[in-house]
Amino acid sequence: MSPDAPDSPDAPDDLAGVAPSTHPVGSDVPSGAGLRALTRRARKGHGGAPWYKIFGDLYTYVFTAAIAIVVAVQGARLLGGGINTDATSQHAALVDPVWLVLVAALAVVGPTLALLVRLGPVAVGSAGALWWLPTPADRASLLRPTALGWLGLGAGVGGLVGVLIGLVGEPAELPWLALAGVGIGVALVGATILAQTSNASPVRQARHSRLVARFGDALPAVAVLAWLGLALTDPAAPALHPAIVAIPAGVLAVVALVGVLLRVGAIPGAVLRTRGARIGEATTAVLTMDLRALGRALTDAGADVRRRSSSLVTARGRMTAMMTADALLLARSPGRITNILAATVLPVAVAAAGASPIVTALTLVVGGSLTATALGAGARAGEHAPALDRVLGMSARATRGARVLLAAIVAAVWAAVVLGVLAVLLAGGFGISWLALALAVAPGLAGTGIITAYRRTPDWSKPLVITPQGAYPPDLFSAVALGPALALVTVLPAAVALVVGPAVVLVQIQVVLSAILVLVALHVRGVQKPGQPSGLMARAQAQAEQQQAKQPPRR
Repeated sequence: MSPDAPDSPDAPDDLAGVAPSTHPVGSDVPSGAGLRALTRRARKGHGGAPWYKIFGDLYTYVFTAAIAIVVAVQGARLLGGGINTDATSQHAALVDPVWLVLVAALAVVGPTLALLVRLGPVAVGSAGALWWLPTPADRASLLRPTALGWLGLGAGVGGLVGVLIGLVGEPAELPWLALAGVGIGVALVGATILAQTSNASPVRQARHSRLVARFGDALPAVAVLAWLGLALTDPAAPALHPAIVAIPAGVLAVVALVGVLLRVGAIPGAVLRTRGARIGEATTAVLTMDLRALGRALTDAGADVRRRSSSLVTARGRMTAMMTADALLLARSPGRITNILAATVLPVAVAAAGASPIVTALTLVVGGSLTATALGAGARAGEHAPALDRVLGMSARATRGARVLLAAIVAAVWAAVVLGVLAVLLAGGFGISWLALALAVAPGLAGTGIITAYRRTPDWSKPLVITPQGAYPPDLFSAVALGPALALVTVLPAAVALVVGPAVVLVQIQVVLSAILVLVALHVRGVQKPGQPSGLMARAQAQAEQQQAKQPPRR
């Protein structure tokens, strides 16, 4: 397929679902850059906002970014100090900063790679697929600005990560670490763009992308396991200067940049449209503040996956069938399994590295939040597409009860392992009080995952709240607070027990909190019978009935 002629007869994938070009033969056709300029002028003509408004938006973005950088820098210094300077814990093994830099880089590269592969990165939305791809404009000049934008974003994010990692180590190595981060970011983005130019079939390319995304999802867990192994064995760190990494990373970045500029026009139209639909879904979720939709857009495989059939021997009734379905969904989601594994090892690795009990308690809260999110996968799938709920004919309360029970069983195993190891490292032994605390926190984590999965999305039909950052629905903060904030409340007694010990009053508080969260998770507003409409359909039907009741009867 020639990149200069996307509507040629031997390129049918670029014309599927779009209208043919209306340019007459022999007429002057603008280049890809000219077509972008024409689109940009049309967008400016319909925008309605004066050009100087950009300064206000730029000030807001820069100010917000500066605050975020300051908070991240202070957090990195706090974490570095807690890991490297605390000597009060019983386990005095310290992790060398060189190992810490390598582990942190591995933990950042994985999610970045998975995100890039799932989003494209080079893609064309529905409007571009309709108006750009059918034209005989130069495909390379049409896509080159998008590719350069992603490369610049990779360089910026990589440089920022390098600076943050350098703040934990030696100040003299900070410029080299920043340069290494820029090079690795550009090389990573460039490799994913070049992978889009493959001549493989769309099915094979989707399979390869899915494998790479899963590999990226697994890297944080590998990084945490490596951190734990380093903390326990305490090997000597290699005497490597960051320049040894920065120089090859810079060379790879230059090679990737040249390769992208030469090969970006060879990306098939089907790949551009598929990735563009994923970016459009994620953008819509961000604009509407729908975190569940954003999670689906960034973690969904994007294609049907054929799996071996299961015998479903554990499904002996409606309740066990629901639990079996959620268990299969969790077992067949490598990303969620990786999150639970990382949540299990992260507090243990921090404690084994010689961190203070306060820092260990903070990582326990992070691990609890990751575990609760992973355990709510079945509830989120049921909230999005309640096909199984309708087929089984269970009430909403019974459905939530089955999901809470399964999540509580998994959470009990997680809490027993994590608190057991932490009790040995920090308190010198694991007793009955620690076991009672682990069993008490498990229902709370299960209830947190179910509450977060079934939380209401922000209602944009209500009067909006005007803020300097824009207009938001009034229930936005309550929807966001049901995530990490609720997990913090759930794990707080167990986190305090790591600092002061497993007192009986903490166990009692944990039992009360877990009971309240389970009751809230089982509570359903306006319980409906199976088969009746729910959600947006129910509200639309109720509004239609109200309007019909207000109308006078016909004579």
